[in-house]
Order: sequence, then C-alpha cells, then structure tokens
Amino acid sequence: MLPEQLFLNTLTFEYPKKPVKFYFSDKEDEGRKSTPLKSPVLIPKEYKQAQKYIDLFAGCGGLTIYTTFDLPAKGFDGIDIDFNNPENENLIKRYYNYRLEKHFKQFDEVITTSSGITRDLQVWIRTNEAPTKVSYNGHSYNLYSMDRFTLKVRFDTYNHNPYLLVANDRPSLIMGVPMKRLFDDNPDDPFSGVIGITPSMINKVMTKEEKTNKDGKTYFSRKIEKLAYLQEKNLFCAAEHTFPIIGG
Repeated sequence: MLPEQLFLNTLTFEYPKKPVKFYFSDKEDEGRKSTPLKSPVLIPKEYKQAQKYIDLFAGCGGLTIYTTFDLPAKGFDGIDIDFNNPENENLIKRYYNYRLEKHFKQFDEVITTSSGITRDLQVWIRTNEAPTKVSYNGHSYNLYSMDRFTLKVRFDTYNHNPYLLVANDRPSLIMGVPMKRLFDDNPDDPFSGVIGITPSMINKVMTKEEKTNKDGKTYFSRKIEKLAYLQEKNLFCAAEHTFPIIGG
C-alpha cells in the first residue's frame, strides 16, 4: 500500500492588534485605482460613526464609498479600523483579497481573477503538461492547461483566529493564439459550409497588457474577463492581446 499524501490547505494568521488606518472617500480617485464599496455590509463601523459620513448616508440609499485601504490618497480621509471588530469582517476580507492579488501580480506567469459572486481571489498557474494541439481551418494551435486555485480568507469562530483557505478548482484551458488571428483564419468562402469562430461562441478570455512600473520595468498584466463585459465597455479593441479560454 502506497503511503498517503496529505496536503495542508489552510494557513492561520493573526489580525493586527492595533487599529490600521484606512482611507475613504465618497468620490472615486482620479486614477480609478480605489476599490468601490457598494454594499452596506462592507462599510466599517468606524466609518459609519464619523459625522461626515452620517450626513452622507442620511436619506441616501445606494451610496457607493471608495477606499484605497491602507494607502493614503488625495481627497481620501484616514480612519482607524479595528480588524478584530466582527462588524468589520467583510471589509477585512476584501482587504486581504486586495493584498493577495497585489502579491501574485508580481509574478509574470500567474493570472489572477475573482471567483464567482464571493469575490474571492482565484489564481491560475500553467501546469507542466505539454500543450495539446488542435486544428482549425488548416492551422494548428496550442491549448495550455491551467491549474486554478481559489484563495479564501475566513474566520474560525471556534478558535477565534482568521485563516487562509486554498481550494483546488477544476483545471481550465487557454488557447495560445490571439482572437484576432482566429478571426483572420476564418474561412474565406461563405459557402464552404464551414462555420467560422465568432465572439458569440466565446465566454471568457485572458487579456494580456504590457505595463511599466514606477521603477521603469516592463511587465505583463494578465486578467480573466468575460468577453461580453469587454464588449459592453468597448474594451475589445485589442483583440490581438486577447486569448480565448476553453471550459472555464
């Protein structure tokens, strides 16, 4: 009998004992890098107790508040947030998701996205498997297998400590060819009987964008997006940097 292989998929940690200063505003920052808080359950207790924000909320439903978390920003007010207050639990989860995503974006080959309605962070990592070959209209393309992991910040009410849960999701495939090339390779003869690939056939895509950090170093920012969302926001113009996802 082979020895059983066990893997620990939880990591406990501690919240800061002292309050942490977060920054809030009722207006989005100029660079649009702040995080919108659209639900009342995301608004911390300390924020609601400040007179300025009591006035904002008075008789106003559906108010969106923006935060840069622990990063100071122009026009944003600093408020000390108690991580150990149960009323702040949802905001604290969102904060740790933000920190985790920021961490994984440092790695060029790692893709980050949100998982479902919970907004938990999902990390995509290419496996060591050789790519699968697929043919379309006389051309051969690679399908790359991706492992997917969802990272969830939770609170253990029995042991009174937060923990990070890592869930292994089913793998997915990314086609190693930009959508622009797929569309260019569509059959030229409309009467050939061969149905060409169209955007309506694709649900999710990976976008790849080259950026430069504050140190002048270039890197690639990869995101998983719904193609319908990109089309709705008129962001589908860079189809040469957009790669279809199969079964994700």
